Amino acid sequence: MIHTELIKSFMIRNTRLSVIVASITALVVMLLTLIFPDMPKDDALNISLSWPKLMKDIFGDPIYGFTDIYGWLNLEVFHMTFWMVFGVYSSIIASKIIAKEIEENTVDILLSYPVTRGGLILSRLIAAAIILALAILLTFATTVVGLLILGMPVNLDILAAAFLSGFLLCLAFGAVSLLISVFIPQQNYTLFITIGIMFAMFAYEELLIKVISFLEYLPFLSFFHFYRPNEILIHGSISAANPLILLGYFALFTVAAAALFKRRDIPV
Repeated sequence: MIHTELIKSFMIRNTRLSVIVASITALVVMLLTLIFPDMPKDDALNISLSWPKLMKDIFGDPIYGFTDIYGWLNLEVFHMTFWMVFGVYSSIIASKIIAKEIEENTVDILLSYPVTRGGLILSRLIAAAIILALAILLTFATTVVGLLILGMPVNLDILAAAFLSGFLLCLAFGAVSLLISVFIPQQNYTLFITIGIMFAMFAYEELLIKVISFLEYLPFLSFFHFYRPNEILIHGSISAANPLILLGYFALFTVAAAALFKRRDIPV
């Protein structure tokens, strides 16, 4: 069912974009790590008191971020920067699996390979996951380098858990993009809708749930409920359940996309 040539060709076609995104993001994250203010707790507390609650809900509390390097990474990198970059990047790659091929009228050539439609999606999705993982690994490496330059402790287990959680979150958004592209095989529209869903889920988890209390009973409506870098980085709490749930979302949307693609006619 898995076609290695499809995996290789898809990775090669996306090498340039991958290198650009990975290099720029890795550099930015290392610079963000290096500008850690390392503030006294009293000063950080004064800043925290001056921030409105809405700002803390969106960006995180500076009392942790300005005094602890791992709180700083949560505030500056994982709270928004990480998923905004890699979530959009994952969605771009996933949208190329089907939508771009249909737009460029090359899907018939692709389907002439001795592979099923499900195998096509699975093979290319594996390639997309590898591309995303390699880009994130580079960012992981530069984060470690930044910590070493600052002389800060490098807790590899905590960092790995945070990066893994972010990776699975972005994979889930990639699967959403793939599913949307089955219904709307146009890359730009697919990306626009996926990014809209992404920010809607973030607003749901960070704002709406805190305003409308009964929404707490519907956490499954947002992937971000299971993306907890603050618990990992600030409190050292590593949960096996949350990554598994994110992986479950990825599997669910992938299976749905593959099943529907098998049954749909290819638009001409």
